[in-house]
Amino acid sequence: MPMNRPVTTALAAALRLLTAACGGSFDDGKANTNPERIFAPQGDYGRYQCIRPCTRRTWPIKPVIERLLVALDAERGTITDPTTPPARPNCGGEVFPHVRVGPEFIDDQLMPAGHRLTRWLRSLPAAAHLLVLEIGAGFNTPGVIRRPAERVTHSRPHTSLIRINDGHPEVPGRLAGRALSLAHPADRVITALART
Repeated sequence: MPMNRPVTTALAAALRLLTAACGGSFDDGKANTNPERIFAPQGDYGRYQCIRPCTRRTWPIKPVIERLLVALDAERGTITDPTTPPARPNCGGEVFPHVRVGPEFIDDQLMPAGHRLTRWLRSLPAAAHLLVLEIGAGFNTPGVIRRPAERVTHSRPHTSLIRINDGHPEVPGRLAGRALSLAHPADRVITALART
């Protein structure tokens, strides 16, 4: 039986999202999630930044892609106009997609969302019941999703963790009785839940 609209609306209102997705996956409005409640600390492929930051700004990449497509010789796989590849608007230097690759990553625009998430968690009463639903977080960057999910669950006595991960479903022993591990592909679990 599908969930009724008031329950669905209440869940959407309570949802907070911490994601390692860099592709602006939740920017199109289809997720029905308030953008103020999304924290994507790994960056955004929809923007670019300086390789060696001369500024703390990032820029949208769509206009760059549009110019590159116009200058693309598809048969030869080359760009026909040498002035087309992106350069830093400030200094003309090399650029890179705005994704976390090292200490040069500019996270200034992302951190306010992280601070909002932290303030929201701290504002909740100690007796608040939370569910942390972690989908597919492995060990490439465990400090971004996996470890924070475990810390929140461990530090709040009425919080439970559901970890959906076919490759790394393990949960720490200290979360025994409050963590459920589903060692299945996330798409299958989500599809099965959507059918119920």
